[in-house]
Amino acid sequence: MQTNRHLMNPKGIPPQSPRLRGTSYLGYDEPNRVAATRIQSTHDVFGPIACDFAQTDRKHEEQDDRCVSDEGRNSVGVDGHCDTVTLGRPKSGQPRALGRNPVGIHVAFSLLLLFAVNVHGANPVLVTLTLDTNKLAIGKTTLLRAWAEISPEFLPRASKIASWHVDLLSEGDSAATLDFAALKKSESDANPNSSSSGTSIGRTRQGIYDTLSKLPGAGYDRPVELFSIPITATVPGLMRFRMRAGTGPVAGGVDFLVTASEGNDPFTGGNYEFATIDLEVISSTQPVQLSSTAQALPGGRFRIVVSFPAIAGKNHFPESTATLSPGQWQSVPGGPFNSGTFVTTNTAPFQFFRVRIE
Repeated sequence: MQTNRHLMNPKGIPPQSPRLRGTSYLGYDEPNRVAATRIQSTHDVFGPIACDFAQTDRKHEEQDDRCVSDEGRNSVGVDGHCDTVTLGRPKSGQPRALGRNPVGIHVAFSLLLLFAVNVHGANPVLVTLTLDTNKLAIGKTTLLRAWAEISPEFLPRASKIASWHVDLLSEGDSAATLDFAALKKSESDANPNSSSSGTSIGRTRQGIYDTLSKLPGAGYDRPVELFSIPITATVPGLMRFRMRAGTGPVAGGVDFLVTASEGNDPFTGGNYEFATIDLEVISSTQPVQLSSTAQALPGGRFRIVVSFPAIAGKNHFPESTATLSPGQWQSVPGGPFNSGTFVTTNTAPFQFFRVRIE
């Protein structure tokens, strides 16, 4: 049985929704060609589907009666007049036009098919999150990056990602802060009329979106970076970041719009299965890695330069000892050394150093 691809609805949205009217989609100027994600699967979700055309026509006639008596509303609860929910409704001069449907599909059957599309439909865009490092000491900073690429099964019919609209959620421990003021979208258009860095609502950054009109083949042969955000560790803990389809008022209301190759309709939707990543923040009491260089001085002594990773907002007090016996550590004069470097001169053939952080 053939279905009209322009009638498929990937998210089960009522037909009066702005998403199903001649809406202007973000990054795409041909709204009448936007169709739901199409599928190739022929698996049967609900069991064998049989359609009795004669019985369907009788039900359709009954549906017409109910619509007239109920002020243009239908029994399945879809708002709007009857002619907006009837598939293939003929004009009065056409054959079998006496309240019958020449296509032979009743609206209730079409809703069942729409649900089957949602179950089987693959999304055209794979979304991922990465961290430059997923283990961070307190006071250190890393970058959280969001990526998108066209799913392999859509490559023969797709050309590029045209626009995107996502939310970013922070979960678990509040172990780090995200600097949204420094959010960058290096590969997107960043047009202020069609982009946003989002709005913070609790621990969710809602409505981050942009277009990719200036990037040929965006997401086709490599992942495209949607945005990056600096993250600074503040307290020990485990923090999770997760992305989802964007919420909030955006033209078209889709998370990803993918333009298609010639002869195909655009696709919409993102797969967020891998759009989750964890960050571990370790305590400042963890051992600090030191490095040193030595310069020979007269009399067998050495000028020693010691470096270590300094933690913002903390005081660093180097200590030294000539023996590893307990109770022998002495503070290096001149502390704290919060620049991450200090210079000293050895007072014994062997010298050991450590840094105390407060």
